[in-house]
Amino acid sequence: PYVIHDPKTGKLSGFYIDLIEQVADLMSVKIEYHESNWGNMITDIKANKYDVQATPIFRTIPRAMEVAFTRTIDYFGNGAVVKKGDKRFKTPLDFNREGIKIAVTQGEVGHEFAKKFLPKAQLIVIQTDDISRPLLEVAAGRADAGIADAWTTYQFVQAHPNVEDPFAGNPFNIVSASWFIRQGDPDWFQYLNTCIDFLESSGEI
Repeated sequence: PYVIHDPKTGKLSGFYIDLIEQVADLMSVKIEYHESNWGNMITDIKANKYDVQATPIFRTIPRAMEVAFTRTIDYFGNGAVVKKGDKRFKTPLDFNREGIKIAVTQGEVGHEFAKKFLPKAQLIVIQTDDISRPLLEVAAGRADAGIADAWTTYQFVQAHPNVEDPFAGNPFNIVSASWFIRQGDPDWFQYLNTCIDFLESSGEI
């Protein structure tokens, strides 16, 4: 429940929406939201389509070469889903086999992990802003495994009894997450870091 988009009303909710709305309230400004996806979010902010990426984004070195991350807000790890009863995968590196199909979201950290550590697997790369979409490939029998953040895989398993997460309770590839902005704006960067400090010390986070 970090960012939820209600398709009927268009309303946004969730923990990260609450945080950025609190910042806007204290600034006495109104937010204009811009919808992007994992493949376009960096291109869009460089094109001045928005000023801060306010969803939880994993802070990685390749991304940090392109944008300026605020201080860490929280930490995430990856999980995976496989067909219920599939015991072939004891560790994430067990996916690295010829003939194994792994579904990932284009541009997401699970995609980066798979490209680096699972070169023998066949990747099914899906361009979507729904991070649970690759998990549907497993439920439908089109992939052996799907990778997403561990909270998403947990929720998906609760809703789909024909799959399981072999790493439940033990997420892998743990990375810190935060907001990001365009590089080259130190005042905006310092301001947002101060906001995060305030939201923590005041108990909002």
